Amino acid sequence: MGGKVFAFLTLVIAYLLIVFGGYVASSESGMGCGPDWPLCNGVIVPVLQGATLVEYAHRVIGAVLAGMTVILFVYVYKQSNRTIRAVAFWMIVLMIVQVLLGAVVVIFDLPAVVVSIHLVIAIAFFCCILWIWHFFSWRWTSFNNEKKYPAMFHLMFLLFLLTLTFALGAYVKHEHYGLACSWLDCRDTLFPTNRVQLWQTLHRLVAAVVGGYVIVLAFLSRKWETSVKMRLFFAGGVVATQLAIGVWTIVTSISIPWAVLHLAVATLLVSLLFDTWLYIKTN
Repeated sequence: MGGKVFAFLTLVIAYLLIVFGGYVASSESGMGCGPDWPLCNGVIVPVLQGATLVEYAHRVIGAVLAGMTVILFVYVYKQSNRTIRAVAFWMIVLMIVQVLLGAVVVIFDLPAVVVSIHLVIAIAFFCCILWIWHFFSWRWTSFNNEKKYPAMFHLMFLLFLLTLTFALGAYVKHEHYGLACSWLDCRDTLFPTNRVQLWQTLHRLVAAVVGGYVIVLAFLSRKWETSVKMRLFFAGGVVATQLAIGVWTIVTSISIPWAVLHLAVATLLVSLLFDTWLYIKTN
């Protein structure tokens, strides 16, 4: 199996693990194995039912991904490109940190701050794999140097804001603040009146800035290279979809399918924007 195919399979598993982690959180199955790690309810293979089945499945997928990551690291480290070898090194570091954070999350009964960091690290790890896959897929074309660095700056700042949105969203979910406000206002007022409503409003505010930023950037890209323009136009469509899903998630009182879809589409948006940054950087 070629490096490109294996990197893509690893990328898919990483994406599925992030989304499935959202299902674990939304179904409140995070303590399905009790406070035990790496064992599950004191054994290697527990009785697989209910929350235990969900949490154990999450751990198994994580173990498979860890093994694939090590194989990918070995494969990439044989390459002569120093940049991609550095990315592979950070991929392994992030994986180790992620495993340790996963243990902390379980042992200390799902502290919201640690869970939020756990998700942010997962996104960074996912981006490392995406970068490696990109390395095996590079097709050199031209991109106007005058526009290259401003475009890369905008995309990196946008990715920073999107990462902040993820962190705030995870914190709001695990502190059970998700229904502090309705989809349009904060119950009786337009603005938040307490700490709980403030956290949810912050998540929405940063998400709105990200959405507006993506749409403006898509507009600015009209005269850019066609592949970049199409990526950003697609990202604009994903933002609009995510807005609708976010509203419906609140309307349905954070029903599990919509909450998981919300995370899945947000992760897709990250991959699109980071892929666009990589495309510009390598051309």
